Amino acid sequence: MFWTAGQRYDAGYKESSFVWKHSAAGGSCCDGGACMSEMKYTYWSGGEPNNHAAYDAKMNRVSPVLPEKCLQLCRGWQYKWNDGYCEMPICSICEVDVNY
Repeated sequence: MFWTAGQRYDAGYKESSFVWKHSAAGGSCCDGGACMSEMKYTYWSGGEPNNHAAYDAKMNRVSPVLPEKCLQLCRGWQYKWNDGYCEMPICSICEVDVNY
């Protein structure tokens, strides 16, 4: 599994659409709408996003379920998209602009 830069626009506990989060000019981190862009392409697995996590960050089953606010890729789903519990400890895919 891998995390991507996709996340819900409202990373709180509300349902909201997914956006791409990116760093500010110069590579610094930022929060807010200025660091997010609309998803014009999606590749969700069937039934996703469903905001229905049943595992915590240590992969223990939990009840009630936790909110799924981040976008992940999983080989078991042919790398189709899944919304996942953001604190799950998995690797991230990063993109960096390189000027030659």
